[in-house]
Amino acid sequence: MTTNHRWLKLWNAGGLEALLHKRKAGRKRKLSREDFDAKVLPMVIQDGIEKSEWRLEEVRREITAKHNIHLSNATLRRYFRRRGLSPRRLCKASNESEMGHALASAIWSHF
Repeated sequence: MTTNHRWLKLWNAGGLEALLHKRKAGRKRKLSREDFDAKVLPMVIQDGIEKSEWRLEEVRREITAKHNIHLSNATLRRYFRRRGLSPRRLCKASNESEMGHALASAIWSHF
């Protein structure tokens, strides 16, 4: 049965309501949007302002320790991106050229 046929069958059975309230496929989220806002955002936002320095790995460990919620870094990164946030890294460089050198060193150290 094609998607069109399934939708038509649902429409005929219950109209628009049947289409809108169809059960979603897939696994349930480990962390709802509301839980993310209540439990995770306070770790990186203080008094309405994003903290200047925070690491994804540290947030992930804290979520696991405090709330027993196990998320991968990739999943956590997606949650933050949806909120327009990205991890802030510590940088001891005093000027832009030093920061560029530090960045290049960090990138090449992974190879």
